[in-house]
Amino acid sequence: MTKRLSDISTDVEVTIRSIEGGVGIRQRLCELGLHPGERVRIEKSGIFGGPLMLRVGEHHIAIGRGLAKKIIIE
Repeated sequence: MTKRLSDISTDVEVTIRSIEGGVGIRQRLCELGLHPGERVRIEKSGIFGGPLMLRVGEHHIAIGRGLAKKIIIE
């Protein structure tokens, strides 16, 4: 079963395995520090399907659930 970043609860650290989508999506996520092999932690989850607040290294970023669904984790 494929696990996606959008399916993980808060305060769990995971590793990005791959990113689904076209070049533009992969490039945008890479600019945010989200690329295969990177460890990320969900700090907060917006209510009613709102954005996810992530910790990537020393940085905090927010991404929408649509993008989070494209990130495959292990």
